[in-house]
Amino acid sequence: MSYKGKYGYLNFCAAREIFDACLGSSGEFKETAQSRRSRRGAGRSSNRAEGAHFKIAQRPVQRSPWVISSSLSFFFGESGYEEREGDRYSKLQYEAKQLKEWGASGTKLLLYFDPQGKSAEHQIDVAKTALEASRGQNIPLFLEVVTYGKTRDSASAGEATLQAMRMLLARGVKPDVWKLEFPGSAELAKEITELAADTPWILLTRGVSFEQFAKELQTSVENGARGFLAGRAVWQEVMEFRGEEQEKFLNETVPSRFRKISQIAFRV
Repeated sequence: MSYKGKYGYLNFCAAREIFDACLGSSGEFKETAQSRRSRRGAGRSSNRAEGAHFKIAQRPVQRSPWVISSSLSFFFGESGYEEREGDRYSKLQYEAKQLKEWGASGTKLLLYFDPQGKSAEHQIDVAKTALEASRGQNIPLFLEVVTYGKTRDSASAGEATLQAMRMLLARGVKPDVWKLEFPGSAELAKEITELAADTPWILLTRGVSFEQFAKELQTSVENGARGFLAGRAVWQEVMEFRGEEQEKFLNETVPSRFRKISQIAFRV
């Protein structure tokens, strides 16, 4: 439910009260978003810099969405990643025990993965560590796999995701839920469903427009996806509005969009 980009780690949450906490007058997320917006154009574009700037938005604090709703999960990994010669290396920032003590009912790890990259084995080890730690605390792990690099240069998102999943599964990394990119076609969505077997997979948004995400979700759930974690596709225009227009967007447009994709996901 998070997004790393020009609006930082601002999270979309389904519940209205959580949205108020994220964007309301007393929320840390509002301060973070406003601070980021005021600093746009200042040349702060690197992943490392933005990761450091938005650590407050990732840290589980009282009044954060993760504390308000016990049904949501905490981030496991550190914001951003270390890049070496084009390869991305993740590391864990929190311990599962610590997250559970903060109120987490689950954990989520964002794993950048290039099956052909030098960092592939390291990334598998990180995922395995996160999974074992979550199992040790009896809480589920949502594993978000985002492919990049050499594999994506020669394969579609779906094909690259399938390669990544096969490598992870071969090393015993079987999360409770896979959070995956739109594979690109109904056929590849079916292949992912077959490979995932009894493990559900859900769709991430990757910042596409709401209309496009709704279409991708439709294709995905028709071919085995079990749901979604929606981010900026639902709310990304929020900073384009002010005052009453922003309130209307949050009070009417966002709930309407969420109802629509919920109807698609649950076929109601």
